[in-house]
Amino acid sequence: MESSIRLAVGFIQFLAGLVWLGAVVFVGYRAYQMCTLPSVEAEVLQAETQSYMSTSYRRNAANWMEPTRSRMYVPAALVRYAYNGQTLTAEAKHDVGFSSKWVQDRLTREWKPGSRIRIYIDPAQPDEPLAGLGMNLNTFLPAAFLVSFGFFLVGCGYALARVAPILIRLTSGVSAPGQ
Repeated sequence: MESSIRLAVGFIQFLAGLVWLGAVVFVGYRAYQMCTLPSVEAEVLQAETQSYMSTSYRRNAANWMEPTRSRMYVPAALVRYAYNGQTLTAEAKHDVGFSSKWVQDRLTREWKPGSRIRIYIDPAQPDEPLAGLGMNLNTFLPAAFLVSFGFFLVGCGYALARVAPILIRLTSGVSAPGQ
């Protein structure tokens, strides 16, 4: 029995490591984008928080897959910028959406018409700029959530390693030590 508990704890720790690796990859990819994509200053013409419906699937009590819909929010700004000798006007969006409207509204409030923001441009698609890359909340909030979830998993593994042997002894009728 103890070997199966060790195996379960090891699997939980492996999952925590994968979650932490996901956080590192996410932040690393954002840093890679910031280093490789050209950036320019853009003038904000208009800003708003847009919403869209995201669908994920989960199993219900009857083991059927059922869709779960949630509203996601992403700040977007109509911007004017110069790239490769052309003056372009396009909608720049954050590439990370949240289900929390207050997070995105905070970013949208910073983009007042007439203000200047830094946008990143994919040379293959200069009319689809990215806004919000940088060392900001949209970079670190998902990573912080992943790191916190990894610690939660490690705690679950620790609790399983401590509690499971006691539960096994109690259910098998063997008295606990000291009784």
